[in-house]
Amino acid sequence: PAKNFAMLLPLVEFIGKPYDQVLPPELAQQLAEHFQIVLETGEPRLYEYALSADGPSRFYEARLVKMAQGDVLIMVRDVTDRKEAELALQRREAYLRAILDNFPYWFWLKDIDGGYLAANQTLAQALGFNQVEELIGKTDWDVTPTVAAGFRADDQAVIDNRSSRFVEEIVIDHGEEKWFETFKSPIFDAQGNVIGTAG
Repeated sequence: PAKNFAMLLPLVEFIGKPYDQVLPPELAQQLAEHFQIVLETGEPRLYEYALSADGPSRFYEARLVKMAQGDVLIMVRDVTDRKEAELALQRREAYLRAILDNFPYWFWLKDIDGGYLAANQTLAQALGFNQVEELIGKTDWDVTPTVAAGFRADDQAVIDNRSSRFVEEIVIDHGEEKWFETFKSPIFDAQGNVIGTAG
């Protein structure tokens, strides 16, 4: 046992027993598959799994390495804190995505060069994309070339002046030109540098 590591069973109950007799069936099956790959390829394997030992599930990372004599060494570490942080971040992103996609206005974030970092589904669909991910990384020159110069000039003014502004501009909405009132604002990093724009 490692420091602060909750053992599934007392150490004495592991020694000399096949792993499929001491591990839960699903985990034993996963381990058997990874064992086989490591023995056949000689390449190390890394995988994560969840396990409950008289309490809430904890997450573990197992690293399997083939030894010179043909044995397999397994090193396991508890990664519950990291996994819980990842899950919390995923939940937060899901909440933000739900807010953005249910917001009745178009919304976007762009980097300093005008590339889309984020957007809501409403904007993506208006620009002719089925999924937001199709828009990410593109610029206005890629998606609205006829009005891109004006968009870029407005974005640059926000960046240069380090302040928000309202602009009225012509936007192509499902192939039709419409006038829109747009609010644009600079995005700052922790040091106060402008790293993009929001709109």
